[in-house]
Amino acid sequence: MRLYLNKADWNIEASVIDHESNYPKLDQYKPDIDSWLTEDKKAKRKQRHTAQRVFDRLQDKYKDGFECSYRTVAGYVAKKKKEIFGKAPRFPSTGAHPRRGILSSLAQDDSKKLSEKPSGV
Repeated sequence: MRLYLNKADWNIEASVIDHESNYPKLDQYKPDIDSWLTEDKKAKRKQRHTAQRVFDRLQDKYKDGFECSYRTVAGYVAKKKKEIFGKAPRFPSTGAHPRRGILSSLAQDDSKKLSEKPSGV
């Protein structure tokens, strides 16, 4: 409670230190991971490497020499995929929701009838 009472300026944001952004344990493996992910740009979306697949390939390639955790690999792969592929839109660029198509225009709209008052009242 004292923390909030004694705070002078509420507009100053605390600096956040991103400790895991570098992933130093993966330094020797980054060229392999980066090449796999850049090759994935040519592949269909469902055929791209997942973090699990990258982790498995690294274990197969380096056998006992690979001592990184899955979580470390997954964090780096997620960061790198955002750099390579960017953030994809959830819906098509038409702005329409996928469920609103031809059938929605044929559906009956009763919402206007409820808000209108009868003429005789």
